[in-house]
Amino acid sequence: MFSLQNPAIDQCGYFGKIANYRQGLEFCQQDTHPEGWGSLHWLMGKAHYHQGKEQEAPFRLFGEARREYDLALETLTEDAFPETYLKVMQDYLKVYRVLEPANLEGVGQIAYDCSELLQKLIKLNPSRKESLERKFVGFGQITVDLMLQSGEVGLALEQIEKGKAVCLDWMLPPREPLTWTEIQNQRLNPAEALIYWYYSPLELHTILLLPQQAPRLIATTPVDALENFLTTWNEQYSNSGKDKTKETIDETWRQQLPNHLTNLTEILSIEKILPLLSKHNIQNLTLIPHRDLHRLPLHALGFPPQIKIRYLPTLHLMGGSPLPPFKRGEMDLEVPLQSGEMDGEVPVQIREMSLNLEVSPLKAENQNPLPLKAEASKTPF
Repeated sequence: MFSLQNPAIDQCGYFGKIANYRQGLEFCQQDTHPEGWGSLHWLMGKAHYHQGKEQEAPFRLFGEARREYDLALETLTEDAFPETYLKVMQDYLKVYRVLEPANLEGVGQIAYDCSELLQKLIKLNPSRKESLERKFVGFGQITVDLMLQSGEVGLALEQIEKGKAVCLDWMLPPREPLTWTEIQNQRLNPAEALIYWYYSPLELHTILLLPQQAPRLIATTPVDALENFLTTWNEQYSNSGKDKTKETIDETWRQQLPNHLTNLTEILSIEKILPLLSKHNIQNLTLIPHRDLHRLPLHALGFPPQIKIRYLPTLHLMGGSPLPPFKRGEMDLEVPLQSGEMDGEVPVQIREMSLNLEVSPLKAENQNPLPLKAEASKTPF
């Protein structure tokens, strides 16, 4: 019946979503169904935002998203629906940050107010402390964004390490997160460096630690490029194992791998780091990824072959017994198989995949650049 009156609701994708939400608003009035009315406007805002991310000129749709979020917040208030209010605000901040990039004070105030409300919810629901913190981890991550943009790289690292400590406590012995003073005391050897990535809901930060130097913010970029890369990577990797012959897998996955790694090298600002590694004669390099970056072969991004590379999930492990570096030939690389918010929102189950990788030069004519064999198990990363 409704589809006869409004054929648009039968459409797939963005236009179908908008048509269905508008149809719902005809039955959910603001005064009689405030939660439903606000939720429909929230969903319309999310649809505009995700559609805008796929456009070359996204600002019109981002503006539409912001208007819908403003309408949603008329009924989904912090007093009436505090948890839903925080969910809307996490989405609201994404468009606010893009539309008003210079208004760091406004972003910071919103993040602070939402963090305060989150603490009130935790006090009222102490048994849900862990789940609430993970659900709304984005507010803390945006606070870290602001610290980094203000040049407070050391304090930002301290805040990041606090989040990692919470997420890793269920896998490692309980420990206090590192303070900035303790981070400063993590002295690197003269030929040792560390690359630290931080992947927030809005931005990707690349931080470099060199011997006897303060942490250096190498680059800050919007997350869109990385998220688009991850979408393509996940789709092609998943499709490569679905009822296809070895020859087809080689064509669709292995031959595309050099292009993927070249794109990833640019996204992660590796070209800005390589001259610094050479200048300081770095021989040992530690990589500390964040979230989905744990699942990618970061060691294959053009680092000089004489540099020995190892991975760590947190700075806290730098002071432990030394880990053997990965070799550049036959390599056992442990990375999580399951896509998730690795250090931001730990998935219910993290799975481990053992990869044997042989790194070859990234040349288009190379027909077999990275032979890959995966075996999955259920042990934590």
